[in-house]
Amino acid sequence: MILACSGSGNGSSGNMEDIIETAFPKTSNSGRILSIDDLKTVGFKVRKQYKEVDFLPPLNESWHGMFNKMDYEIRFYSSHEDASGQGVVDAEIVTGKDGIVTGDVPWEDGAKDRRRCSRPPGQPHSGCNYTSKYGDFVIYENVIAMCEGKDKLESRETCSSLLSLLSTP
Repeated sequence: MILACSGSGNGSSGNMEDIIETAFPKTSNSGRILSIDDLKTVGFKVRKQYKEVDFLPPLNESWHGMFNKMDYEIRFYSSHEDASGQGVVDAEIVTGKDGIVTGDVPWEDGAKDRRRCSRPPGQPHSGCNYTSKYGDFVIYENVIAMCEGKDKLESRETCSSLLSLLSTP
């Protein structure tokens, strides 16, 4: 599937967006309500639970963890509708190439986990530009999954590697 996404096309970013969306959809909902136990069952390793969820209503719980050596922040809501509403707004702020990961971050809990040190070529070892660790996120059932990746394609592939294991109830 990666080869299909990286093949030559007309070069437009709109076309690449369509390919990514087809291969790794942004939103999936069958009506299931998932919990952290569902993720643990398929091999998700919890590193920590974020406690200050009342700062991001209607968020119920949020976890940082790993799967296949990749980082994830998994946010649980009461419903797919809650995740698709304010959950999306909150996730968009901290993901992608313009994600806010330093300074006036919208939610302090887990802020250090959401960033990576990026150095342009030739920059000394001590120089560091912080960028979002999560290139994108997906809305899966009642969950927002922010998944490690340098760009949208890599992040969606990372999300898919974990969430596809949940596709059978």
